[in-house]
Amino acid sequence: MKISKKNKAGATAILKLMSIHTLVVFCDFSNISSQLLTQLRLKTVSQNICIKVFPNSLLKATLKTLKLTKEMRTNLTGQLMHVYGKDIKAISQLLKDSGYVHTNKVKFAIQNNQQLIEKEDIIRIANLPTKSELTAKLYLVLKLFVVKFLTILRTITNKTK
Repeated sequence: MKISKKNKAGATAILKLMSIHTLVVFCDFSNISSQLLTQLRLKTVSQNICIKVFPNSLLKATLKTLKLTKEMRTNLTGQLMHVYGKDIKAISQLLKDSGYVHTNKVKFAIQNNQQLIEKEDIIRIANLPTKSELTAKLYLVLKLFVVKFLTILRTITNKTK
């Protein structure tokens, strides 16, 4: 498959975005309205995440340039949304909050222009608990140990009296 000049220029634009953000996740957005896409884009501004939509022919040209076409196990059909960012947890949390993880619309990701990340790994990362959830769980566990320790101390002091 030869890459046309137009696709080569588009692939260069995608590669430039990839070099800035280090991580890109590709999602199917064929059933999402333009209003929902706009709302999703507004959410991403504060998180240094960028959402773009390019034709699949440009993505195929980009993957060919990166020599990742042979590693691809996903068929590039439908409309694909490109989510660019630096923090995989922030991107996966955004996709989880917007329902992309549960509707099986995440296709794959590319990190540092070379490493292909499978859909299952992105979903696994998205389902990890947040920092605040982990902190709350740790607090509860520590509180339980303190309460048990104090109960044992109280029992010991009552027996010695």
